[in-house]
Amino acid sequence: MTGAMVVDVASAVGVAVVGALGGHGLTRLAARLTISAPAAISPLRRWLASATASAAALTIWLAPMGAGEKVALAASFAVVLVVSLVDLAEFRIPDIVIIPSSVVAAVVGAWILAARPDGSPAALAVGAGVFSLIFLALHAWRPEALGLGDVKLALVLGLLIGARADAPATAVILVGGALLGAASLGIVHAAARVRGVPGAATRIPFGPSLSAAGWLTAMLAPTVSW
Repeated sequence: MTGAMVVDVASAVGVAVVGALGGHGLTRLAARLTISAPAAISPLRRWLASATASAAALTIWLAPMGAGEKVALAASFAVVLVVSLVDLAEFRIPDIVIIPSSVVAAVVGAWILAARPDGSPAALAVGAGVFSLIFLALHAWRPEALGLGDVKLALVLGLLIGARADAPATAVILVGGALLGAASLGIVHAAARVRGVPGAATRIPFGPSLSAAGWLTAMLAPTVSW
């Protein structure tokens, strides 16, 4: 193994460790945001969150993108991890996290557009508008099943997806893929809860499914073009 390879491996391990430590810190933050009690976030979920954060950090570090986009994706991951943990524990997405994140996402989206030669302001607007309006319509139809927190989360993710899309049509395709992914993950989550806890599937937190599908779509957005 050459010296350069040793450095690369050591760097990757370092990034993964930093990601895991960051994930641990985010679980502590999520626990502080729960109303019931910090114990609402189980030890298993804490370990899974740290492992997921480690994998996300490594993925972002290895992805071919500018420093600005890496920072934006890391920050957005921190947001979706925290809101997912709180939603899993208490079936709510805390406004204290998601409202400031919406403002920051708009600023970061503009920053990404300025840094990308193929950035499209129209795609940013379409991604944010279509994604959030779909969830707003679903909330109006079934407010007991889908809260306003999910609508705000969709806005944050839509801004990120749109900022990384190269055209409005691409943003629409990506939003459709994110919706399909979120629905699929939601169904899997519901099925798992039915098998694990009888009757528990009467309430399903949708934030984690939306977060996973939306964030992964944003990561993959530059690979899709229309």
